[in-house]
Amino acid sequence: MPAKATVKGLERSNPIEKSGVYNDKTEQLDWKIIVNESDESGGEIDEAIVRDELADELSLVEGSIKVHKFNSNWNWIEEKSAEKFPINLGQVGSDEIYQITFSTNIDWSKVNDGDYQRDNEFTNHTELYDGEMKIGENDATVKYSRQSLLEKSGTSNVDYDNKTLTWTIDVNKAKHPVNNVVVTDLIPKGLSISEDDISIKDEEGNEITAKSITTSDADDGKQKVRIDLGNIGDKHIQITYTTKIEDFEIDSFDNAASMEGDGIGEGTPGDSFTINPPANSFNEGTPGDSFTINPPANSFNKSFKSIDYNNKTIEWELKVNPIRDAITSLEIVDTFPNKGLILLPDTLAYYLIH
Repeated sequence: MPAKATVKGLERSNPIEKSGVYNDKTEQLDWKIIVNESDESGGEIDEAIVRDELADELSLVEGSIKVHKFNSNWNWIEEKSAEKFPINLGQVGSDEIYQITFSTNIDWSKVNDGDYQRDNEFTNHTELYDGEMKIGENDATVKYSRQSLLEKSGTSNVDYDNKTLTWTIDVNKAKHPVNNVVVTDLIPKGLSISEDDISIKDEEGNEITAKSITTSDADDGKQKVRIDLGNIGDKHIQITYTTKIEDFEIDSFDNAASMEGDGIGEGTPGDSFTINPPANSFNEGTPGDSFTINPPANSFNKSFKSIDYNNKTIEWELKVNPIRDAITSLEIVDTFPNKGLILLPDTLAYYLIH
């Protein structure tokens, strides 16, 4: 007696897959759609149509759509042309795979109501139809952490002839649309600055003229620098300036900057940076001995250069290196705690190296 059975409710696995990444070079989102790859999902589709929905803040990059056809072993067969979605792939065999790639621009003025935010997510939805019947869909989310609106850095230029520090403020490395931008910087006590010391350039190195630059006294001996950049849009601006060290009793200089404007979001972006200028030092030798000199903060080491056993002499050396600030009064007192050593006056000499 023949037996019959009917199996119902079987569902085909998702025949469409979606993924995406942020492209640091182009500053765009690159998307990839795979149709009919899985062994379980692979099957014949009479009329495959791919529909893709872009979020309001995303727009298709013209000419970026690429459609490639492969066999089930991912051997390339051909490329098809497409200018926009939906894309009609026509009949797709069970041993055929399609890969669709495209890119989208980001309109940051439509993200987070136009206000800057560091961490962002972009979700893109894709659907696959067989004619008018939807047979699959998939979402892909790209997470992207933007660069900052304000960064501060600095370097010490201190040597024998140069007693300055150079500061750099990077404004809008994120390239977010911002307007009415004002940067305020507090120059620490012990430094001096003038408006002529300030340079403003865009990322191509072109000079930028600020709407206004003002300097004024602030609390605790600090100086306040206010730079009104106005409407900079999505430009990355770099501000650099050099400050002269006026007080070498201060060992470190902590410089803090902040930024205000339209489109920066909640809070006031800020950053600080500390420079520790090199202290006066003396050549370190081993073995050696240390001494206290005037001013008390300075110190140095003494070392021997050689021993002459025939003449029974030891040659000693002191190297004073006033790289940070000039020593106006220096007295060195040297003693011989071990008996048997005497100074040979004719051997005493000093040299200016720099």
